[in-house]
Amino acid sequence: MFTAQTIVQRKETSMKRFKLIAITSATLLTCFTSTLATQVLIDSDFGNASVPIQSKTGPDGKPMVTGTLPKGWQEDSSGWCRLNASCVVEEEEGVRHLSIQVKHLEHDARLQLAYRHIPDNTATTYYRLRIRARNRQRLLVQFGLRMQGRPYEMYWSRQTTFSTSWKTYEYDFELGKNDQPMGFWFN
Repeated sequence: MFTAQTIVQRKETSMKRFKLIAITSATLLTCFTSTLATQVLIDSDFGNASVPIQSKTGPDGKPMVTGTLPKGWQEDSSGWCRLNASCVVEEEEGVRHLSIQVKHLEHDARLQLAYRHIPDNTATTYYRLRIRARNRQRLLVQFGLRMQGRPYEMYWSRQTTFSTSWKTYEYDFELGKNDQPMGFWFN
């Protein structure tokens, strides 16, 4: 379950590039050097997701994934697997968040949410990813920066179960130049 996401990119004249990912309940990217210029790459509030999900239909003629996502995000799993899931904005104890409920998965299927608008790296880039989330079922989730096309490999990723209560997680990492367009995926 997510609430907000922001990605920030910082540049320095010496060709060093910093991009930061923060997911406050989904907040992406923030930098730690005061001499760098900052550019926001993603600024998504999952607690106010209002864009209807465009999903393929299942054998029953109904959409496989229903609900809403923040602007710029898309459901990216129903084209290759069978599943039934929903993404619904909820509020608990004053915290608005996106509740992701997976009702059915076939075989190796998984729900994938994608944000495809991440700029290419032209030099080594440093990232900070901050995620505020919880996972009451303690299911394994994966997230990271991934190739948009075949072979769909992750440039950087992490797998975790998240805590059953709200918690903020932070990851620092660096990437070299990417060889094809990339995006941020959450599985």
